[in-house]
Amino acid sequence: MKLIQSSLIAFAVFFAGTASAAHFVIDEGHSSIQTQFKHVGISWLRGQFKSFSGSLEYDPENVSASSITVDIDATSIDSNHPLRDSHMREARHLDTEQYPTAKFVSTSVVDNGDGNMTVNGDFTLRGVTKEIALEATISGEGDTRWDDYRMGFEGVTTIDMRDFGVESFGPIHQVEITMFFEVIRQ
Repeated sequence: MKLIQSSLIAFAVFFAGTASAAHFVIDEGHSSIQTQFKHVGISWLRGQFKSFSGSLEYDPENVSASSITVDIDATSIDSNHPLRDSHMREARHLDTEQYPTAKFVSTSVVDNGDGNMTVNGDFTLRGVTKEIALEATISGEGDTRWDDYRMGFEGVTTIDMRDFGVESFGPIHQVEITMFFEVIRQ
């Protein structure tokens, strides 16, 4: 009998520990993926990807067990200038005809304390996958007037476009990507 009780207690403790993980989806209408880079090394240009989706598993008791996946419609690049956007979609830049989707899939999450974390993962752009790290933080959370529970996350990283096969980006090859996600618990 004691063996059965011990097994049931171990089972309950195991599932109590995993029960705190929650599944969230990105609310695209209240989120953004922004970019900025220096045009020919002189002035900052900013843009955003207007279409993306994704999901998040988040466990506040075990942040390192959390994960995120984001699919980005690379054709949705918007720099507030249609001619430049068309140029960015060309084969020598994003090559959206051949690679219409970019993707981020986390591989590990490091809890840095106080709602800060490093999210490591594989970023795929132009058919090339490289490991990147996002410095992320929780920007807020709570119940909303829509009878749901939401969390806000901010993450930033800098990539070198040459790592993704883009050589003609100008003298400055780095692009900063900032993600602002509002996620809804399912």
